[in-house]
Amino acid sequence: MNKYYDGYGLTVCTDTGWICGVKDDEDTPLAIIVEVMDTREFDDKPDNDYPFVFSMAIVNANPSKKEINRSAACGCGDGKSTMAKIPAILASYGYRGGVPIDYEFLRTADVNNFDWKSSLSCNDAKIVHQGEQKYGTLAANGIKEFHYPQFRDDAKAFEFAEILINKYANVLMRIMIGFILDRPINMIGDTGWKTITEAGE
Repeated sequence: MNKYYDGYGLTVCTDTGWICGVKDDEDTPLAIIVEVMDTREFDDKPDNDYPFVFSMAIVNANPSKKEINRSAACGCGDGKSTMAKIPAILASYGYRGGVPIDYEFLRTADVNNFDWKSSLSCNDAKIVHQGEQKYGTLAANGIKEFHYPQFRDDAKAFEFAEILINKYANVLMRIMIGFILDRPINMIGDTGWKTITEAGE
C-alpha cells in the first residue's frame, strides 16, 4: 500500500490490488482518501476539547483526462505516473466526493472481531453517539444510529485512521468492493458505481 499526504488533512492510499470492473474489458484502479477535519471550521457548536474527526471514501484512482489536464494546468503533475495523478484524484474528490466508508461497514468487514472502540485512548478521543439519520449513505441504507470518534488533535485522528486502513483496507477493497459499490449512497438511489464511473469520464 502506498500513501501520499497533501499536507492539508488529505491522504490518498493506493494499492495495485484495489480494482473494480466498471468497464467489461478493463479494470478500474481505486484509492481510499482519508480526510481529517476540524469541526470548529463548520460546526456551530463544536466540542473544543475534541474538535477533530476524519472520514474515509473510495475514489477512482484513474481520473479523467479533464481532471488531469486541469491539475497539470495548475502545475500539479502531468498524470503520466501514479504520483502525478494524485492532484487529479484529489481534484476529482473535491468536486464529486467519493463512496463513503462508514463504521457500520468496518464492523461488517471485521473478520478478526476488532473492537475499534476499545482501541481508543480515553485521553485522546471520545465516542459520539449519533441518532436518527435522515440524509446521506447511512440513511439510504436504513442505518438508524451509529457511533464515531472525535479527537483532541489532528495527529491522533490520522493515527487512528491509519489503524483502520491497515486493518480493513484489503478486506474492503479486494473482497467486499462489489458489495460496497452496490449500496445506495444517497436518498435518490445513486450507487457507488455511479461515483466511480463519472470520475473516470
